[in-house]
Amino acid sequence: MADADKKEKPKAPQGAKSPQGAKQPRAAKGPAPAAPATPAARARVTGDMPPRLRDRFRMAVIPALMKERGYTN
Repeated sequence: MADADKKEKPKAPQGAKSPQGAKQPRAAKGPAPAAPATPAARARVTGDMPPRLRDRFRMAVIPALMKERGYTN
């Protein structure tokens, strides 16, 4: 009966860390790595070059799949 009267605290799953025992991250030693001053410039898209992958998909892949699998639409 004495054991039934005692209330046990719910236990955390094994491997879980308790918030009280959580370690704080250490400060980095030495100087911080320098970040680049400006990001690398991207090439500007002008629209002069046609999208070759889309064209190939529409002209070759779609008709081949339609023929192979018997799609009509």
